[in-house]
Amino acid sequence: MPEMVLRRPAAKQYAWLMALVLVLPLVLTCAALYSVHEDTRRVPVLLGSTGIVVLVAGVLAAAVRRQRASFDGRALRIQSSFYNVTLRIADLASGIEVLDAGVPAARRLALRTNGVAFPGYRSGWFRSREGQKLFAAVIDQPNLYIPTKQSFGLVLSVENPALVKDELSKALAVERS
Repeated sequence: MPEMVLRRPAAKQYAWLMALVLVLPLVLTCAALYSVHEDTRRVPVLLGSTGIVVLVAGVLAAAVRRQRASFDGRALRIQSSFYNVTLRIADLASGIEVLDAGVPAARRLALRTNGVAFPGYRSGWFRSREGQKLFAAVIDQPNLYIPTKQSFGLVLSVENPALVKDELSKALAVERS
């Protein structure tokens, strides 16, 4: 089987991440501190809060880069940011789809239940518009939808989704025969 590769965030997604978790908190912290009249407490509080914000931004940036998928013929393993999913081939259901721009409502991510999301990036557990539980590792279109026999489905941004779909479908057919 060809290597299964999850797409990684582009520079645009990293720019959104840094804007939301680094720049915005620092600007708000500075604005709040300079609205206070006591000059003696500004610098220590500013340094402490800057350190915390930079640490959180670094952890998130490292987690966002953690995008891995592998399929060895027996199990599918997905690692995306802080989340992992491992499914045996017997846990996968037929009906794997490549999702392009016209994503059906049943596959469209609507509600984040336990995940990381910012513009152009979704990782973790979500609900579809129809209420289905989905594990997502999504950067952009096209995506691969993999139904499971568990209580959830997978939506993944993989390189060559049609090729991965064919290989997983072949492995499912061999498993069932």
